[in-house]
Amino acid sequence: MKWMVALVALVLVAGCTGGGGGEAGGAGEAVGEKVAEKVKEEVAPDNWCVKGSYWQWANPTTGESASLEVKGIVEHEGKKTCKAEMKSTTGEKYARMEGYFTKDGEYTHVLFYDEQDRLRAEWKMEGGKFLLREYDEQGNVVNEFSMGEGGMQIPGMPIPGQ
Repeated sequence: MKWMVALVALVLVAGCTGGGGGEAGGAGEAVGEKVAEKVKEEVAPDNWCVKGSYWQWANPTTGESASLEVKGIVEHEGKKTCKAEMKSTTGEKYARMEGYFTKDGEYTHVLFYDEQDRLRAEWKMEGGKFLLREYDEQGNVVNEFSMGEGGMQIPGMPIPGQ
């Protein structure tokens, strides 16, 4: 699952302007796994958030699967963002993830939900700051970590105003 989270983060930070590098309607296969990629022809006005783009992975041997779909441009926390949603059946801690990011890459917010659709974790990058929170089943914060202004500095990232 950790590789999947890293992949999703990479896709979100990259801006979802393609369909994962393949041609429209293209698909690739690995031993025991199937991967499908598609870029839908419906393109957002600014061409930075392609609604309907998706990535799918399935392992027929184990029954595990994951999919990521770009939902389109939405307002999130007062910002114009691209929303992507990932669902998985890998038996890991998280079953669903929502990601929001701005065109300029200055803002990313990712929310992780369990099988009962309870928020279990989130991470946010904005203005040179990174925030990670984990929640228990009742929605209480059980772990919080931040880097950047007011916390530990992110290596190689300047602190705004300095």
